[in-house]
Amino acid sequence: MALDLNHFIRLRPYLYHLTARNNVAYIRQDMMLKSANTLFSDSGEATNDREVRRGPRWVTIGGRKVHIRDQDPLHGGRIAFSAGWTLQDLVKHLDNHVFFWPGWSRGPVSSGMNHFERYRSERPVVLRVATGELFEANRRGEPLFCKYNSGAPRCSMGNGSPRGPTVFLNAAQFDASPSSVVEVTFRSAVILPPSVQAAGSLNGPWEPLKSFTSEDEQRTR
Repeated sequence: MALDLNHFIRLRPYLYHLTARNNVAYIRQDMMLKSANTLFSDSGEATNDREVRRGPRWVTIGGRKVHIRDQDPLHGGRIAFSAGWTLQDLVKHLDNHVFFWPGWSRGPVSSGMNHFERYRSERPVVLRVATGELFEANRRGEPLFCKYNSGAPRCSMGNGSPRGPTVFLNAAQFDASPSSVVEVTFRSAVILPPSVQAAGSLNGPWEPLKSFTSEDEQRTR
């Protein structure tokens, strides 16, 4: 049975994305989020798009330094790969997508909360956007859905977490309930609607991304 997008929007009215503080100005410039591989391509810098990033990467695009997050929780020994797939295939697939955690005005689902907690010490910026508005702004690039944290596999009763070409599915292919969605992704890039908000933590205070200024930007003024 296909995923009812209207039902999903009502059930999870907000989507959350984590980014580095120094990325705010770059994101605000085009009001867009880009996948890791798109950022690498735009920078013109050499990269192995099939290798797990142990630690973050920095690239320069249009004179701006852009932070690309690590993939430290990604370990092949915790994965049950589909036939023909390898860890290298998964890395390239993940890096071709932009990730959001679904949730409510109070915050994302538990996997998203755990993700934000992991990077709390880096003092990142959280973006929050209304689910329906993000879908409407990206009608040419359909949302894809995943039932688990795709980049942090865990073994269950000795069995690896499944990964393969169907890790992200569109609404017509997704055969589980809206409440089972843990991640929402888009391929390559995502247009952000004007209403997107930003905050220094999941507790807010929230303000429009267009007027949000990180401490790093303030120091350079």
